[in-house]
Amino acid sequence: MTSARAVLFGVFAPLLCGVLSACKPPPPDPTPIVRAWMQCQDCMNRERERVVALGDIAVPQLRDVLLNGPPPAHILAVDEVLQEIGSRAAPLNPAVMALEREGFRSMYRIRASAALVEIGTPAARTALCDARANVPIAMRPALDSGIATTGGPCP
Repeated sequence: MTSARAVLFGVFAPLLCGVLSACKPPPPDPTPIVRAWMQCQDCMNRERERVVALGDIAVPQLRDVLLNGPPPAHILAVDEVLQEIGSRAAPLNPAVMALEREGFRSMYRIRASAALVEIGTPAARTALCDARANVPIAMRPALDSGIATTGGPCP
């Protein structure tokens, strides 16, 4: 009986170890980490570093932010805050609200591009190149600088 156990252990132990080592936990969901970086005010909790540490896992979301700006719900939240401010004093001029909204969109895009540059992988570079033609003209010099940092001009 002892030799049978030894044979079984000798056969199944390596097999079990191989199976267990091949089972990796799924990658973390980048959504809350990317959202924290996009929304932080003082950004004193290493939000950017956490996004960069995700590497290519974060690239699809960062690409989306770079191309499209913040989610519509976030823009609505900014509008609500601006309207609240306007209700306490004189209502805000629509042009001022538009500038604030554009500044908010730009902040998201700038943060996304900065994280993509720091990630620096081919997927991150492709996301930067994909976005180049679709970002506001004022943002292109900064984006070009980031693209150059990650390996030269886009194809």
